[in-house]
Amino acid sequence: MTIGYPTIDLTDDQEHAKRAWEDLRVRLHDLAGFDLDAHLAQIKMLEIGCGRAEFLRYAKEQGIDIVGIDKNLFGINDLPILQADIATGIPFDDDVFDLLYARGVFDPMHRFDQDQAFDEIQRVMKNGALFAIEGVKQPNFEIAKRHGLELTKPTHADYYSVLKKV
Repeated sequence: MTIGYPTIDLTDDQEHAKRAWEDLRVRLHDLAGFDLDAHLAQIKMLEIGCGRAEFLRYAKEQGIDIVGIDKNLFGINDLPILQADIATGIPFDDDVFDLLYARGVFDPMHRFDQDQAFDEIQRVMKNGALFAIEGVKQPNFEIAKRHGLELTKPTHADYYSVLKKV
C-alpha cells in the first residue's frame, strides 16, 4: 500500500508570512515604539518555532539577518535553521540577537518549561533587545520578568505582546 501526500500550495503560506511580517512591524511600533524598517540592516533576528520557515523566508527577503530554530526540521536546507528546543537550550552564544519572534510557541508550553525557556531566551538577547510573541496563549509574564524581560506595554490584544530585555 502506498501512502500519498497532498500537494502543498505555498501561496497561502507566503501570504500568511507577509501578513505576519506586516503585523510584526505594526506591533513593534505600537507596543515598543520601534521602527523595524529603519533598522533592517542592523538587526540580527531569531525566529523561535519557525516550522516550515515561511516567515523566516519572507523576513530574509526583506533584508533582515535572520535564523530560525524549531524542535522539528522539515527538510528545509536552503535557509539557516537549527533543530533546538528553547526549554532545553538555544544553540547560540550569549547576547547575539536584537529581535526574537515566536508564533504559537507558548500555546502548549508548561509553566516549568517557560521558566527554562525564558532563561535561554534572555541569555541570547542583547540588552535592549525585543521579543515579539504571537499566540492564543500568552506566556506567564511574571516568569519572564524574573528573567529580566519586561512587557513593553500592556495590550488588550491578548494574542500579541512584546517583551524587552532590561
